[in-house]
Amino acid sequence: TVTPVRQSPFTSPPSPMKIARNPFTGDLYAVWNPIPNYNGRVLTKQGCGRTPLAIAKSTDDGNTWGKLQLLEDDPERGYCYPALHFLNGNEVLIAYCRGGAEDGICLSRLGIQKIKLDF
Repeated sequence: TVTPVRQSPFTSPPSPMKIARNPFTGDLYAVWNPIPNYNGRVLTKQGCGRTPLAIAKSTDDGNTWGKLQLLEDDPERGYCYPALHFLNGNEVLIAYCRGGAEDGICLSRLGIQKIKLDF
């Protein structure tokens, strides 16, 4: 079906967001960089405009989204290409690129976090 157009709560930086469904609860989780890519924004080679990294939850199939929670926010790093693996209804492993100045580019390092989904 086609629905009327409405504004998205997600901005569109130069990296894709990830939306995954928790198979234990049915909730959707979005992981993305909640920043606009506007003219005049300073983009470093290391961060590539991909800071911060956040997660939000939808309990109604994506019709509405809860408040975002920051996962990473170091301005000297770039965070992108997340992957999610749900351990159970309340925990998820999130892997993502997280390179910085010492790496030369944001794609050079991998980070993995185990987080509680109690937000």
